[in-house]
Amino acid sequence: MEDMETWGNIWYGEKPVPKWAQLRRFDHANLASRGYTKIWFDPKDDKIRLTVLTLYVKLWGLTLGGKRLWSFVEKGVAVDSGRLEFHIKLDQFRLFKDLLKLYDSFETPSDSDKKWESIEHRFYGALHFKHFEGDASWPWPINRVQAHIDQVGWRGFADKTTTSKAHPKIWIPAVAHGLSYYSYKDAYIARRILLQQGFDPVPLLGIGYLNR
Repeated sequence: MEDMETWGNIWYGEKPVPKWAQLRRFDHANLASRGYTKIWFDPKDDKIRLTVLTLYVKLWGLTLGGKRLWSFVEKGVAVDSGRLEFHIKLDQFRLFKDLLKLYDSFETPSDSDKKWESIEHRFYGALHFKHFEGDASWPWPINRVQAHIDQVGWRGFADKTTTSKAHPKIWIPAVAHGLSYYSYKDAYIARRILLQQGFDPVPLLGIGYLNR
């Protein structure tokens, strides 16, 4: 089934998803240090590998306060189509939230440690962080965060000073986001957006494709 899906994506113009051997040593080190080793990575299906790669590229490519967002990731704990969950280093968790509050490139997260979210102020390909409250049957530690890439961000045109929901900078992207709410699950589209926006192409396409 995976092979049929892979060839189907290639038929429709999608490049194959890189395996470990098609990544740089630099990427090997960054991924393996967070638990995404060769043994973990290669057996996974295309959607899971591409989810890891798109979010790695996005987190590595964005900085707040001179720190790459990837540097806050301590270890991966779960991955699903389009969604990556990881632990942030406990001693840097407060700094992480403070930077999201400080810079205009992200929506200010709430002060709650139980449930909060913060989305990038970008219309296409917006990075979206979420922290869930959890319960006894579904524990969610304070430093566990989910990240995904929304095709359309609901704060796309706004900055922290734009608060009225009636403002076009708020309601236009909010409606577009609602219409494409589950689009974050498509890692192939996320890859296309990242490539169009000039993010690092090597982990997204693999060394072999860039040399062609």
